Amino acid sequence: MQSLEDNQDIKNFLANIDLNDAYNKANINVEKISKIISSKKEEIKELETFRDHLLKERNEVSKKLNKIKKNKDIQDEKEKEKKNLISPLSEEMELSSIPAKIHDYEDLNSYLKDEYKDKEIDYDLNCSWFEDGSVKFGDIIDTVGNRHYGYMFAGKNGVVEHTKRLLAIDPEEGVTVPFNICKYLTDSVSKYSNFEFDESCIVAYELPYHDKTVQKYNVEEDHLYEFTCWDERIEQFDFDNWILVQIDTDEEKTYPSLKKDKKNSKKLNKN
Repeated sequence: MQSLEDNQDIKNFLANIDLNDAYNKANINVEKISKIISSKKEEIKELETFRDHLLKERNEVSKKLNKIKKNKDIQDEKEKEKKNLISPLSEEMELSSIPAKIHDYEDLNSYLKDEYKDKEIDYDLNCSWFEDGSVKFGDIIDTVGNRHYGYMFAGKNGVVEHTKRLLAIDPEEGVTVPFNICKYLTDSVSKYSNFEFDESCIVAYELPYHDKTVQKYNVEEDHLYEFTCWDERIEQFDFDNWILVQIDTDEEKTYPSLKKDKKNSKKLNKN
């Protein structure tokens, strides 16, 4: 008959066999999983390479689409500028002699008619929302209340105007009086001459051919004329020396010279 010690040894032996068997099975499974992971890593690497290729292809297509869109926007702008160059009828013209006003953001809410009291003052407003006579053509409207960033202009038929030229002076730098305002005036600069720079922040006017300022220069017809204190030739503002820039429909710029003063010329000839 086996002793108790012999039975315990047998149990320990069998237990060891079970543990070794379990270890071997687990080891085999680990190796299998490791091989699967390794193969998946290769697949993932291939997928990542393929993805990078697709991303590159997508970026190239995006660049082409953006270029096409930009060219279309430029072409559309050219067409708009050509139409804008047509002089308004005399009865459509506005008085340059009436000085413009600046309407603060806080004041605009008080101008709202009862039926528009729930409207928010922003870039999408229309001057028809305001009580009659509160805002006049050419007035500056502050639609944001943060420095000059929300300055826009009261235009025809209640439309609020701002420059739409892609190559206009950066609005961060200052305000441009847009062509859709200036084309209805004969002397745009005079209309806003009652403001100091820190009030209006005006750095440019988009002028038509018939404007008084334009006619002081030797210009060609059928152009846009930007009267500005920004001189891109030296890349800085000079508020004491404004210049006229002649811009064709391809955005090519030239700098016309001032016309000679006829009175002074006659005096010189007499002498």
